[in-house]
Amino acid sequence: RPSPPAEPAPAAPAARPTRVRQDLPVWVRIPNVLPPDTRKTVWQKPIQRACEPDLRPHVAELLERVAGKPDRRGKVALVTALEPGAGVSTVARALNLGAIDRGMLSVLIEVQSDTAVIHAADVAHGAGSRFAAKATLRSLDILLGASRIATSSEDDIRADFSLIVIDTPSLAEQPDVATLAAHADLVVLVAPEHAARSGRIHDAIAALSKTGSAAIGVVLNDVALRPVPLRARAS
Repeated sequence: RPSPPAEPAPAAPAARPTRVRQDLPVWVRIPNVLPPDTRKTVWQKPIQRACEPDLRPHVAELLERVAGKPDRRGKVALVTALEPGAGVSTVARALNLGAIDRGMLSVLIEVQSDTAVIHAADVAHGAGSRFAAKATLRSLDILLGASRIATSSEDDIRADFSLIVIDTPSLAEQPDVATLAAHADLVVLVAPEHAARSGRIHDAIAALSKTGSAAIGVVLNDVALRPVPLRARAS
């Protein structure tokens, strides 16, 4: 007699997806949006362009948080990340442009090394200055520190703007970025969702909390997590 067919092995239980910790102060979730002029190939594959996605609709809640802080002086929003590549500059630029769209007098300041600031100043001088302001960490710390103790509006940079957005390197690249939190009204920590599942993000929040009393929140940026693939195919 033929032997009965072997019973199939029981299926392994599906792994439960890891979720973002419930105690994490998530302010905004940015989906994987495409740049505005992205085209599709005949295989419906997106072609990456040189521009970045417009995140202004997604940072509107951050602007509401800024507007909800009553003060006669301008607000300072510090934008940073755990690791490079999280999309800090894209979020910072969207926050600055969103404020300008609302009629606010906003400025974007990019924190760079001494050499990079000097080079950027030369380029901007020759190109007509449509660039964001550049500053070193030390010079910005001094500038904002003087603003905190200013006795007149002439010495207070906050008196000149409704919003000052600071675009910084990640904490992994430059840990001293955390010292700027002492001058901020709002600290935005940009992270891909997988990074928000670990305890490291709470360590970063704790480090940012040591120097000031600014509200600190997380922006989960899926754009940086799943970049648009480059396809060199004709549409």
